Amino acid sequence: GVDYFDRKTGRFKHYNQAAGNYTARGSLSGYIDKNNVVWFGTWSEGAYWLDTAADKFQAVAYNLLLAESEEKTSNRLNDSVVWGFCETRDNYFWVATHRAGLSRYDTRTGLFTKYRKGPGGLSDDIARNCFEDSKGRFWIGTANGLNLMDRQTEQFKHYLPIEGNAN
Repeated sequence: GVDYFDRKTGRFKHYNQAAGNYTARGSLSGYIDKNNVVWFGTWSEGAYWLDTAADKFQAVAYNLLLAESEEKTSNRLNDSVVWGFCETRDNYFWVATHRAGLSRYDTRTGLFTKYRKGPGGLSDDIARNCFEDSKGRFWIGTANGLNLMDRQTEQFKHYLPIEGNAN
């Protein structure tokens, strides 16, 4: 489950299966977006967001078959393992996944666009995290190096580990 600490009251709120307000068995990552929506990624149950009106977490729909499909966009996330989240100044929400690379969520259309390993793509399909730096550059950490995305061309430059270099 997940625990929320309310700084105003000094109390914890518990979200878990027993309480019926968080159905996932555990969490890998957490994120609070610019609208103060709380997100959690899980090992095998996808992503969840806190619906404050209902005071419970809602699951983001996913379809594992999308990871291997040729379909680039969908109204569902393409993996059940979520390592991380981030937002970029162009108002996209990004989800780093374990088997399906990176997914960009467009809040205006409700569509996910996937970015995977391949020519011009990510260096690995295990995307662990993402980050937009102060210059607006978009970085993705994968199991096989760091990637820099050119958002105009949607191509990735790879910074790969050097054999024998611990740094």
